Amino acid sequence: MVNLLIVDDNIYYTKSLVNYLLTKEPAVRLIGIATSGKETIKILSHNRVDLLILDLKMPGCNGLDILNQIDKLLLNHIPKIMVITGESDLLQKAIKNPYVSNYALKADDMVTTYQKISTLILEARIEKTNSQSREKILRELTYLGFNLKHIGTQYLLEAILMIYNSNTKEGLENLEKYVYSALGSAHHKTPSNIKSNINKSIEYMFCESDFSILKNYFLLSSEIKPTAKLIISTVLEKI
Repeated sequence: MVNLLIVDDNIYYTKSLVNYLLTKEPAVRLIGIATSGKETIKILSHNRVDLLILDLKMPGCNGLDILNQIDKLLLNHIPKIMVITGESDLLQKAIKNPYVSNYALKADDMVTTYQKISTLILEARIEKTNSQSREKILRELTYLGFNLKHIGTQYLLEAILMIYNSNTKEGLENLEKYVYSALGSAHHKTPSNIKSNINKSIEYMFCESDFSILKNYFLLSSEIKPTAKLIISTVLEKI
């Protein structure tokens, strides 16, 4: 579910938006409607918000003030933010904020506004799924004894997540060609550098771990070091 917070002091506009959204997006959970900056900050501080629809013009602490306080709130998760306004001067200031993903005008029809919001809902769902998958993978790697501070472990985590999201075994069958190459491009490293760091991380894990854990986890018949392919495929089966 995508947790949605709407911030707008115009109850009529908010009601229309909520009714339209919830009939179109059953995977959205409305966790609150705030009509002031103080109320918004309280909800953000105590709840995970995946998508924030923010009216810029409100009495007292307006939408711009809230945007400027995002960093100070030290949130565990920064939501996707869509600002809504009828004031062009406020909009020009808001879209310069790095946390603003999109905007809509109060004069826009509901279909146009919804199309923009639906895109952010999809992005939020993907991001949330990736976050949950990442946590599961981290738990498995921690259980095996990987040092999460090692760069090779981080590369291994990304490799597992990449194959998981691709929903195909092609990457697993040729790690260097598909996975290490993609990671190398993302980190400005060569595929061999990615492979080398992952193997170093595996070597460290193997030396430091309790072999009985590895034996049961990977169904090993002898005290051999598991390969990257075996680790990735087994972790994928666990999650």
